[in-house]
Amino acid sequence: MRKNLLPLMGIILTAVTFWAGCMSPGDKGTKLREMDRDHIYSVAELFYYGEKIHGKIINVHGKFMGWKGCPGKTGNGKTQNGKMENIPPTEVLLRTEMISRSDWTLADETSCIFVTGGFPGRLNPKREGDIGTTVTFKALVIFRDGVLNLRLMQRSEKP
Repeated sequence: MRKNLLPLMGIILTAVTFWAGCMSPGDKGTKLREMDRDHIYSVAELFYYGEKIHGKIINVHGKFMGWKGCPGKTGNGKTQNGKMENIPPTEVLLRTEMISRSDWTLADETSCIFVTGGFPGRLNPKREGDIGTTVTFKALVIFRDGVLNLRLMQRSEKP
């Protein structure tokens, strides 16, 4: 009888450990799991979640800033969608850098990030009238060695 209980106890212990890890208060992962798949991230939220969303294809919203440059600030303030206010600064100072010469920048009120892989819609970084245009698109989050970037996955301006 004891031999039959040993595998069952191992499964129960694994499940309880996993459940306890998911329930830790203030965990960024818990907040992330609460967001629904159609959540549209602001640039500030990207810096907040950082490595937690690495490798995920997400919807992102901000202003197309073309080749105007990017200071690489971390986010701490209101987001575009108004769901999260006063986002706390990240524990690790994240930055953003160019991956290729054609990378462009996406910004919100508090943050800016480099995007690689083409331009959304018909926007052109050389046209002054396109700079500051609000865009929403699908992107792959790339996080490596404290550097956060996006790779454009969908060229249309709507996810």
